[in-house]
Amino acid sequence: MANLATLHMSQQQEQTTDEPNPAIPPDLATELHMELDLECDCSRSFERQFCNAWCQVTHAQDSKAHAVECLHMAEADAALQLGAAAEANTELTEKLALMTISAQNSSGELSDAHNNLDIAQHRIDDYAQ
Repeated sequence: MANLATLHMSQQQEQTTDEPNPAIPPDLATELHMELDLECDCSRSFERQFCNAWCQVTHAQDSKAHAVECLHMAEADAALQLGAAAEANTELTEKLALMTISAQNSSGELSDAHNNLDIAQHRIDDYAQ
């Protein structure tokens, strides 16, 4: 980096005096210029890597937001289905209770009819004698 600063200062001097700087030999200037180019390439490479990482982070955040949105929609749908199932369960429980009462009443009526039939059968038997 010190070499880069030296090259930068020498370039400024060249621009102001338009005379070659005898303090920096041409080979060193070429070497410093190559080093500067290499550092610029590294800088551009790091910038590309940063942009790629930024894109990946942004994509991951978008994916997470979409997944969270899908989760909320699934939770809402599940809540609606549970509500409908609970309502259907209540309705079926009420129908089952009514059917149980109806079956009990029918059983009682059948028992009464059976008793009446037995009584009638005894009367028929009594008349037949």
